[in-house]
Amino acid sequence: MTSPFDFAIVGAGAMGSAAAWALSKAGRSVAVLEQYALGHDKGGSHGATRIFRVGTEQAHYLEMAEQSRNLWTRLESETGTELLTLTGAVEHGMSSQTAQEFSRLLTARRVEHELLDAAAATERWPGMRFAGPVLHQSGGGILHADQVVSGLQRLAVAQGAVIHAGTRVDRISVTEGKAPVHLHTAGGVVQAERAIVTVGSWAHQLLDGVVALPPINVTQEQPRFFGQRDLSQPWPCFVHWRDDDGEWGKYESYGLYEAGAGVKVGLHASGPPVDPDDR
Repeated sequence: MTSPFDFAIVGAGAMGSAAAWALSKAGRSVAVLEQYALGHDKGGSHGATRIFRVGTEQAHYLEMAEQSRNLWTRLESETGTELLTLTGAVEHGMSSQTAQEFSRLLTARRVEHELLDAAAATERWPGMRFAGPVLHQSGGGILHADQVVSGLQRLAVAQGAVIHAGTRVDRISVTEGKAPVHLHTAGGVVQAERAIVTVGSWAHQLLDGVVALPPINVTQEQPRFFGQRDLSQPWPCFVHWRDDDGEWGKYESYGLYEAGAGVKVGLHASGPPVDPDDR
């Protein structure tokens, strides 16, 4: 592969593919190195769906989520593919006080939402059970994750980026000079002015000794799929919070409807520790 590049990106999941799209669109020369086939199921970016919601207890995250809504629309236009399907999203399990605080934050950002009591929410969404206040955001929905990642890659290549699948980076070294970053692979060394490393679970393996990293606890999180009895009653995405200690940021479970598969339900941070190379 021709080098040096302006940027070398390690990992072609959601983050790496998005970086390749943005940088190539800005006219930078970009190489993406992916150790597996594109769209592989070894990391955290595979799968058909993810939840889109602006629900967050922190104002700066809420602002970014709101900004991203327009960016998803732009990306849909560029790919010619529907990437975000609006279904609404509900948040429940929090205390009344926390629900009110959340509502005030959304109101301040002019985010469309409503607070419902448990009875009203159960009547609106038969089959779902609520025990406390329910916050509904009509702008929530489903991101079609696989289509997002493949679309980003397709656009990046069309804009001049090169993507090398099946190319594992064994080591990164930094030297002096115009292209100081050297990425060592079995097929040779790739040089770049800068490297963006988006390898998730493999971060410590590749970056120890190169940059300082926080502790990373790698777990395998496995969602389950359930058949929906009545397809005429579409469900919103949902997040069930654990508010027993009065602290936000702790949710127990989440779910959404995935066409052809059923209702996908996951438990947050419930899986066992795992080595990403030995799953």
